[in-house]
Amino acid sequence: MQHTILNTIFELCITLYTIQLTLCISRSKSHIPNPPGFSFKSRKAIADLNKDSKAQTITNTARDPAHLALLDKQAYSICLAPLKSIPTNMFMMWMAGNSLQIFSIAITCMVLMTAINGLRATSSTFEQLKEQGVDTRRPRIAYVCAHICGLALAIYKCSAMGVLPNSWADLEWYYIDPNVAITRAGYVL
Repeated sequence: MQHTILNTIFELCITLYTIQLTLCISRSKSHIPNPPGFSFKSRKAIADLNKDSKAQTITNTARDPAHLALLDKQAYSICLAPLKSIPTNMFMMWMAGNSLQIFSIAITCMVLMTAINGLRATSSTFEQLKEQGVDTRRPRIAYVCAHICGLALAIYKCSAMGVLPNSWADLEWYYIDPNVAITRAGYVL
């Protein structure tokens, strides 16, 4: 008996839910009133208004000396960012040591690749600022110098680990003394 009462209540709830759902779906969107202050304008008028305001904003900010000073400051902060990471990289390399281990090799490769990728992306880094009328010659030179410092740091670390040849003893296998005859299987070559 209880089971049948529960089934009827459940069927009644489902029926009421489907009726409410169909009522919500069948309502047209035109019955919903517009919010206060809303009026329909053509898309073209809105697009023209946005285009004019953007063009006016760009011309006003391009002539503003305070805005140009802010963009110049941003260019210098971009060019000094790699220089600020050099002390951190030096500390990580010092902590890794000079032995050939995976950690020291990974840190050295990270510093080397960061410097190389930074040098490759120099023009794209300052492209947006150049489009806004900022003179980016000096920040570019500082940016390149900072990445060259990072590159020199990575090369020094490779030399300290013994990966790069830095003496004649490292190139001994390449150097052949003409005074010494090389023999193989009894024949003089």
